Order: sequence, then structure tokens, then C-alpha cells
Amino acid sequence: MRATLGVLLVGVSLWVLTMIFAPSRGEAAATTFTSSMQCAECHQTTYAEWQSSSHANSWVNPDVRALSNDFSNSDCIDCHAPRPIFETGIGKRVLPRS
Repeated sequence: MRATLGVLLVGVSLWVLTMIFAPSRGEAAATTFTSSMQCAECHQTTYAEWQSSSHANSWVNPDVRALSNDFSNSDCIDCHAPRPIFETGIGKRVLPRS
């Protein structure tokens, strides 16, 4: 009787842990982004605003390429490839990704 109760308790515990830590069925699958145009699918207004900005056109802008040493300037990487903001705190400079 005690063995059956123990097995039942372990089974229920594992089920509870699975329910707590398993991703929910409603979560979207991870998306691989290959183009900024994919952002427009969910963020039309923000994308339209960004599209007319200097950042949107920087990849093809010869002045930006020259000032950034063809995008190899290490001062830019912190903001353009940041680690999560919550590692450093909101309002503080982000850490670069490796």
C-alpha cells in the first residue's frame, strides 16, 4: 500500500512539474528572421515608421558604411547586437553578444 501511494505521489509530482515548466501549447514556434520585412507582418505601424528612418537605409548608405568602417566599428555592436536588457537593467547600457 505504501509503495503504491509513493508511486502515485511521484507520478502526480512529475505531472505538476511538467504543467508548470513545459511550454504552453499556445506559444508560437520560434521564427528564424531573415529579413526586416517579416517584422511588418505583426508591427505594420512601427515598420512603416522605421522604413523611412536612417537606420532602415544604413546598410546601403555609403556614408554610414564609411563611418562604421564597413560595419566593423566595435562601438556600434552593443546596441545593434545587444544581450537582453534585463541582464544590465533598464536604462543602462546593454552588454554585447559574443
